Amino acid sequence: MSDFFVKFWGTVGGMAGGNFDRPVGRVCYDTPCVEVFFNGTSYLLDAGSGFTRFCSAGKPKNPVGGVFFSHYHLDHICGLWLLGDGLWDKSFGRMRLVGPRIAGQTVDDVLHALMREPISPGPITWAKVKEELSPDITVVMHTGSVWYDGVCTATFVPVVHGAGESYSIRLSFKGGPTVVYATDVDFGASKEKLVELCQGADFLIADCEYTNREYYNRTSPRPHSGPEVVVQVAEAAGVKHLTLFHHPYRTDSEDRKMMERLSEAARFARTFDFRVDLARDKGILVL
Repeated sequence: MSDFFVKFWGTVGGMAGGNFDRPVGRVCYDTPCVEVFFNGTSYLLDAGSGFTRFCSAGKPKNPVGGVFFSHYHLDHICGLWLLGDGLWDKSFGRMRLVGPRIAGQTVDDVLHALMREPISPGPITWAKVKEELSPDITVVMHTGSVWYDGVCTATFVPVVHGAGESYSIRLSFKGGPTVVYATDVDFGASKEKLVELCQGADFLIADCEYTNREYYNRTSPRPHSGPEVVVQVAEAAGVKHLTLFHHPYRTDSEDRKMMERLSEAARFARTFDFRVDLARDKGILVL
């Protein structure tokens, strides 16, 4: 496989479900987890139920340079719940968790709450997992916070997620491409920040849970985005490849809406010089 790729292990917002073994391109089932692979190392964006798919995939397993969090809603962290069952393979290397402080809570605080009664059964707690894994935890404190490991630079920018907050993340690789992950965000309410963050990006993975009609029928600020405002940001920033992400839980009617969102985005993007497609579970993007 290429020395760079993006693989989607989970693309759905809200609730996971269904049979993961159905053909690629048919149905999306797992909640957000995106792998960005560069020169032998994987970097993960969010850890929803797709995180368990990544961790349990067959060998060989690549080292994991970091797990980056946009925010801590359950659909974006639920895959971490099984860390106490040996989910983190030793071949991944030391666990590095990088995420913002939101509503006074860090990823460390969130995992303490997630991995104990009454949410998590049994004696395994986050404190015990920390003793075993000795994770390195970095807390993002402000706009433009940067994490760097010598190869990958991760830049975090807070954006509007309805009445709450999420962080969009730009991963830039030394001598390689740039990927922006902007999920759970109202692109219209956060347009200026996102245009700046996305400047010249090779790939933009963009929240597009709504059709255009659904987006404009909601009161601003909205929890999610629609095709027109996403395309406007991609065009203004000179993005090369736009991938629509964070689909609603799959039903037949939502499948039709998913294609409607793609059709709308393609129509708005017709005069612009970039590709538009849909994120699919197990789907892969390459340069």
